[in-house]
Amino acid sequence: MSLQYDSLVLVIFNEEQLRRFQKRYYSSENMTMFDIAREMKAEANEVINSFDFLEFAEMLMRQAEPQLAETTHHHEDKELLQRF
Repeated sequence: MSLQYDSLVLVIFNEEQLRRFQKRYYSSENMTMFDIAREMKAEANEVINSFDFLEFAEMLMRQAEPQLAETTHHHEDKELLQRF
């Protein structure tokens, strides 16, 4: 696996969760790779759906290098979308 892929996996799942999937798969006669994949996808979707991308984007834009913020089209905080 590439480093980027490994990093993404470890953001979504910690090592304990990954070991839990392995134990469930190898300790069950009926558990298939498809079952594990479905469970992993469901857990990953929960993590992604609960992540506040608007807050993350606001934080990221506030941390931009001063040169970047001054040389491109400047956006003020009042132009950010209001949270619903």
